[in-house]
Amino acid sequence: MLLGGRELAAQPTRFSGPATALGLAGAVGTTTTAPTTTSVVTTTSSTTTTVATALIAAWMLDEASGARVDWKGNAANNLAGGSVGNDTTNKMEGTASALFTGSTTNLNTSSSNALRFLPEPFSCVIWARQTSGSGIKEVLFNAGSGTGWALEYDWSVVKYRVALNTPSSVLIPASNTNAANAWFHVAVTRSTGSPGTTSLYINGVIDAGTASAFVTNGGTEFALGANSGSASMIGQLDEAACYTGALSPAAVCRICSCGVRGEQCTCSGATFTSTGRNAGACGSCALPADCSASLIP
Repeated sequence: MLLGGRELAAQPTRFSGPATALGLAGAVGTTTTAPTTTSVVTTTSSTTTTVATALIAAWMLDEASGARVDWKGNAANNLAGGSVGNDTTNKMEGTASALFTGSTTNLNTSSSNALRFLPEPFSCVIWARQTSGSGIKEVLFNAGSGTGWALEYDWSVVKYRVALNTPSSVLIPASNTNAANAWFHVAVTRSTGSPGTTSLYINGVIDAGTASAFVTNGGTEFALGANSGSASMIGQLDEAACYTGALSPAAVCRICSCGVRGEQCTCSGATFTSTGRNAGACGSCALPADCSASLIP
């Protein structure tokens, strides 16, 4: 039980518009080979699909209050904001982040939204900053009794972790501590297989993972910052997105470095002429070799 490839012009070009290719493992329309396991991390090789096709929804979380709008323009994926405010000082993208104060209010989809039934394979990414608290706090929550998953922060060990209800609990903690009052780019990917693999990425690098059974959430909720009235975090969240398919390590690094919308980086043909957050917050993770081959939409 849970505790809580369009080629760019020769001049530098900002990422915009559809992408041509992205590394995704187990995405819809791809052919996936058998997983290869090394210690605690399982990887899956596959053909590629596009980020534009794979992106389900993205939230920049700049709004001062109320609903947080899906950047793709699908109003059905807007998040109800309740009393969640914003922070224009502590942010990683855009003009603000979503500010959580430990109250029971979260950012949540409508009761019939498809994100509440997110099936494998999938990936979700988010920037998170914890400021204070105790126990287990929810960052992304897509779980019910014996179903789904959650991205959490465990104050007892000062680490992010993934928790699965499968229906027994499977916990996948980060390998190192994730200090309070610091921003971390955290990603969860889930591939298909017998069984599939759940992986945790920290700052664009795969950090931990395990193969286990998975039961799709039965529609309980898809929420940011708290579950149904409890395990409410104190801190900020920014630039969240979910995708069909298990993002490749290079794709996760690119999103961390360049942003969900890609505006943090520029390309000149296949060459990165600027790498955004890569050398800073994303720890020089391994970007794709071809800048034009996996554009973020």
